[in-house]
Amino acid sequence: MIWIMPEVTAATWLGTCACIYAEVSRDQGTEHEPAI
Repeated sequence: MIWIMPEVTAATWLGTCACIYAEVSRDQGTEHEPAI
C-alpha cells in the first residue's frame, strides 16, 4: 500500500471536485467559474 500525504490527498480531492464542478456547470450552460 502506498502512503500518500494527507495534504496531497486533500489537494487532489479538491482539484477533482473543482474539475467535476466545472464540467457540470458547463453542461448546464453556465459561464460561472468556480471561486477557489
